[in-house]
Amino acid sequence: MTALCFLFSNAEGFIDKTAVWTAALTVVTLILVLVAWAQLSKIKKIAKADFVKRLNDSFFTEETRNLVVLLFNSAIEYTILPINDSKGKSKIDELPCFRIKNFVLKQLKTNGLIELPAWRKGYNAFEIDDFLLGPLDDVGGFEKQWLLDFQAVNCTFGYYIRELVGKNEGVKKYLKDPECQGNYDNLMYIYKKLISRNWLIRYKFWHQQIIEK
Repeated sequence: MTALCFLFSNAEGFIDKTAVWTAALTVVTLILVLVAWAQLSKIKKIAKADFVKRLNDSFFTEETRNLVVLLFNSAIEYTILPINDSKGKSKIDELPCFRIKNFVLKQLKTNGLIELPAWRKGYNAFEIDDFLLGPLDDVGGFEKQWLLDFQAVNCTFGYYIRELVGKNEGVKKYLKDPECQGNYDNLMYIYKKLISRNWLIRYKFWHQQIIEK
């Protein structure tokens, strides 16, 4: 109490009301700032969660689900389709694509796991980008710009990114195509980050198991 009196006293030894009110306003302002900061953080979390949901809804379309089923069940293979001239003798261009393996597709259809239109024989590179790799590349870009939390990316898209980029032979070959160089930098960025974090988590778990033993 004596210290407070000394702190807010003027030269004559009387309590300086101006100093008291200034200190009180400073404390109130600080409290309001902290409350506003907490509210802003909560709003940002809600906004990011809503963003993830909308991104998730727009990604998992029927076309994307069909493509993922085919890729994850060895029902599709990467190839390059040569485009020939009108006489069919000289190659004038080529198109990277993923051709469906009919014998695998038949098994999936027989068990009622997928339904594709009769004309669908595969997917061209533009469809692969539109339905699958392009949206996942956007996810990597959003995380890089802090628009998405890494944990949200890992929980929602991590499995698909790790499986497609790291394990699927067709996708791996496609990403190595010279035409793809530089097109999926954000996808490769988030894939490497997911792999490194996943390795770190496994190491910590293994280390904890050793300690407990």
